[in-house]
Amino acid sequence: QENLIQNGSFEELDSLPEYPRQVSLAHNWFGFLSPDLFSGFQNPSHQFGVPCNIAGCALPFQDSSYVGVATTKGDTPITIGGFHHGECITQKMKKKLRSGAKYNFSFQTIQSDTSLGYFENAFVIFSRDDPKTLLDWQYKLLVAKHSQYFPFVTDTLNWQKAEYTFTASGGEQYILFGILDSVKYFIPYSLPLPPYRGREIVTSYYYIDDVRLVELPDTLSSELT
Repeated sequence: QENLIQNGSFEELDSLPEYPRQVSLAHNWFGFLSPDLFSGFQNPSHQFGVPCNIAGCALPFQDSSYVGVATTKGDTPITIGGFHHGECITQKMKKKLRSGAKYNFSFQTIQSDTSLGYFENAFVIFSRDDPKTLLDWQYKLLVAKHSQYFPFVTDTLNWQKAEYTFTASGGEQYILFGILDSVKYFIPYSLPLPPYRGREIVTSYYYIDDVRLVELPDTLSSELT
């Protein structure tokens, strides 16, 4: 079963990260709202290496790299000018999905030990259009109409597998997944939440590794007939 995700373990790098928001250093990957790349015990900067980094400590699920996605929320409601922030990563897959075929999408995840709560849902989108070319309203429309939601874990000690199976419409070639930009899915561990930099409140942070998308066997047997 071929993995259609390119560089799913984030091991193919242009260089080691020197500061946050450098997920594009991992071949084929791009980010929305500044996800982070962490790689290499040999990294001279303690802040951006693994297992310890700017968000906590975690050994990679495999090899020596992973990415991190975060949620934050402002200390005032968004309806009156508050701030919400949900990060995600995207790439162009190896080939387009086949109409009517079933696929299994999965990744390994673990929550940072610095998180102040957990995020109830993540999302994943398989799109025909490159998300990087979409305007803000088009991106939000894409999220609203073509999202699959599934629970994120709360474990800070062990990597766990998140996955789901779906049937492709056909022609999808881009994947976009991460954390939904909505505070209503966030469940804090305690109240009140402490302030962060005087204004924002960090809510949760997740590491992601070993991203996979495989076509399930015998899903298009009718084509043989």
